[in-house]
Amino acid sequence: MVNHLNKFEEMKRKLYLLILPIIISALIISIFFNADNQGFNHFVIPLLAGVYSISWVLIYKKKLFFYVEYLNVILISVLHLLKVFDIVYYEMVVGKSITTGNATFWTPLVFAFIFVTLKGRSSVIYSFTLWCLTIAIGLFYWDEIPYYASESLVHYFLSNFVYFIFLFFSRHIISAYTKSEMLEKIAYEDSLTSIANRRMVYLWLERALKKEQPFSVIFFDLDHFKRINDEHGHIIGDKALVEVALLVKSMLKESDYFGRWGGEEFIILSFNREKQKMIELAELLRKAIEAHDFPEVDRVTSSFGVAVVQSSDTAETIVNRADDALYIAKNNGRNQVQYKEV
Repeated sequence: MVNHLNKFEEMKRKLYLLILPIIISALIISIFFNADNQGFNHFVIPLLAGVYSISWVLIYKKKLFFYVEYLNVILISVLHLLKVFDIVYYEMVVGKSITTGNATFWTPLVFAFIFVTLKGRSSVIYSFTLWCLTIAIGLFYWDEIPYYASESLVHYFLSNFVYFIFLFFSRHIISAYTKSEMLEKIAYEDSLTSIANRRMVYLWLERALKKEQPFSVIFFDLDHFKRINDEHGHIIGDKALVEVALLVKSMLKESDYFGRWGGEEFIILSFNREKQKMIELAELLRKAIEAHDFPEVDRVTSSFGVAVVQSSDTAETIVNRADDALYIAKNNGRNQVQYKEV
């Protein structure tokens, strides 16, 4: 059965698809360079390479994603503890080794898998329990470990705890940042057209006026939009608004600012166009909207008002002047561009 993954799960899936081949490659390299024919690595490394290879195939095909994720967390946790036992007993107690070896490099992966897979408090409890078990193995054989190896083991345990703390706070920081970004998006983005809303436009205007930047404003709306809603329904009307937003956005420069003022009204701020260029741009947009093929709507036209900022302007006065120019265009028969001086 193929899993239907949500956005977060799909992101995790892509992460696994990227990371697992790197881990598998490292394990295969270890098989060829492993001189320990009887020890822990002799059976664990090939096992891990096989399990991760199968996992990658299942994740790639979106099969059993939930089970593969949790199986890998359990597997890597058990193998982590077995590896700690191998380091402490076989390498330090029996072999008199003074270092923890390559395990130090891969330990962060254990906690990373846990924090990516498990949610909320369960990831913290699971990770802390795993760390405590890691400590317990070391303490059990502490009196048998050579004195000169104890410092290395203490550093290993402490580094494990640092990884745990780092991942814990990293996830909270990312979560807080994501929530902040989402709230900002809700506050400043129009939910229908995905362009800026009126609140964002006011911020642009205030910033430009504060910096005393010369700029121009185009204010436009769709002619007889109420008729479109009445004849075709609000869903078709909304589609027309989205089409207009996409069309206009595609014709603007990156230095132009485009937002939805409300209803069928839109506004453009430009910092790199003079009066005549703005009038020409408005005319170009008007013709593009008139010529555009709107699904389920016979024809859509629009009226434009253009204004250039003056030294005495506020956000309200520059918008009102552009709106007055739009009103003139409406009174003169619609589907045209008008400019208003101070």
